[in-house]
Amino acid sequence: AYSSSNIETPAIWPMIWHIGALMTVLGGSWFWFFLRVDVYSEAQPWYRIIKADLFVLALIATSLTGFIWSYLQSLNLEGRAKDGKDITDPAILKMIHLTKRKEFSISDFFNQMKVIPVSISYEFDPNDLNKAKEIYETDVNGFYEKKENEDLESISRGISGFKGSVVLNIGNVMNFESDSYEIVAEQITNEISNQFHNHPTNKDALSILNEDLKLEDNEYFSERLKGEPDEVKSVLLNQYANSAN
Repeated sequence: AYSSSNIETPAIWPMIWHIGALMTVLGGSWFWFFLRVDVYSEAQPWYRIIKADLFVLALIATSLTGFIWSYLQSLNLEGRAKDGKDITDPAILKMIHLTKRKEFSISDFFNQMKVIPVSISYEFDPNDLNKAKEIYETDVNGFYEKKENEDLESISRGISGFKGSVVLNIGNVMNFESDSYEIVAEQITNEISNQFHNHPTNKDALSILNEDLKLEDNEYFSERLKGEPDEVKSVLLNQYANSAN
């Protein structure tokens, strides 16, 4: 059991998951396209779905979604929140609306989509120190060179590392009146931020940065940042404090 934030999960576990998911996707696809769908003898199209097919399709979809998520998590993409500041990118909204621009205004389109803001917060981020070091080195050197298998180890910690209390908040359907992508993006960001649950770690990090609390007064931060330079300490504390600021 990996019940402590100081215990590293062996990289073998995410490797086993990826192998299992790959076997599910390949095996399920082979069954669907070569066994389940016999176009020549039964004259049935590949997209014909009956109730008995839902289980196999659900396995394929779940595993494929997991692969996509795993790949995106391994990329150092711009806009990926390593500093605790999650924002909605107007460019993404524009891409979503692209095919319906001639039919619906921006506000009408996103109202029709019935956007529901969702936030999830962890008391502890298993990758907090790694993110802090990456941000610091990027700021100092202008780049960050990843070590071998670093992405795999990061995924491993993110999946099975100790997170403490986890809170999921699901909001209500949003209503949009503006026809500006920037304003709609800001509205979504604000809704998610307003319902985000701040844990004691978020509040203590802000208090430490404001010098209302000493680092050693928080057991997690004092142990996590032991021996780290002040610059890395500041980056990690800001990761937690940004949502509470």
